[in-house]
Amino acid sequence: MSMNDLPNSKLIPKIPGRRILGLWIGALMGFLYTWVAATINPIVIRDLPLVSNLSVAIEHIILATLAGALMGFIVNWTMDSLPGILVTSLLGAVAFFATTLMNANQAGGTSAAVIVLFGYTILPMSVLFLPLTTLLRWATGYLLRPDAGPWWHWRSLRVILGLFALAIAVGVLPLYSKEARQSLHTMNDTITLVQTSGPGSGPYGFRSVADVVSRASRTWSLEWTDDLHRFPNASTGEDSTSTVSTDVVFAYFDSGETITCLIQKNTLIFICSQLR
Repeated sequence: MSMNDLPNSKLIPKIPGRRILGLWIGALMGFLYTWVAATINPIVIRDLPLVSNLSVAIEHIILATLAGALMGFIVNWTMDSLPGILVTSLLGAVAFFATTLMNANQAGGTSAAVIVLFGYTILPMSVLFLPLTTLLRWATGYLLRPDAGPWWHWRSLRVILGLFALAIAVGVLPLYSKEARQSLHTMNDTITLVQTSGPGSGPYGFRSVADVVSRASRTWSLEWTDDLHRFPNASTGEDSTSTVSTDVVFAYFDSGETITCLIQKNTLIFICSQLR
């Protein structure tokens, strides 16, 4: 039996229309997600000088918008939903790991580890994308049904708003946790203390960079990560890097100096290093 033989085949939208609408829905969801993810921390944590790289943020927003558009287009490529959903989920997993690999290269991480991880988790990651691709497929078809009405009618508008709300909710996930904010405050307060009272005023773990900080500019920006491999010679700090309750915080001074510290979740600065 063909699709045209189904009882309500007149309610099934034409494939070209599905592809274009799916492209726009996916693009808008990708844009909203990345825009919120890129701005949520500076908006919420306004009392700290967080790192803000506008060019990188714009690049991520563009890439996510294009990826979302591609996913929305491909998932509606065929009349049968299952092939489009499966292929799009697989492509979503590939895109995720490609982004992870790019970020690892930019941060000086281990790309080989990401590649090995990709081989082991490509199928489970594809499964995680199934709800999103299924939702994209369903929403596109629903909005094109004649009985759904124009987009500004509540029947269609609630679907559109629901999709955008989902994208925004996922975009909020990168918001720094309470513990991460404590680590950032510890670094910020310690830098302020050393620049105000001198190199000898900071905690013991900060002594290795205190002289550098005291001579640096009075303006800086902070970056938090839980990737312990970004700390210099992390493999040699067995006591610190093996502790899951340790964060890495970077401070970038406008005068050019860069320092990084391992900070335990109890706000204790364990050890610091200057990056050359």
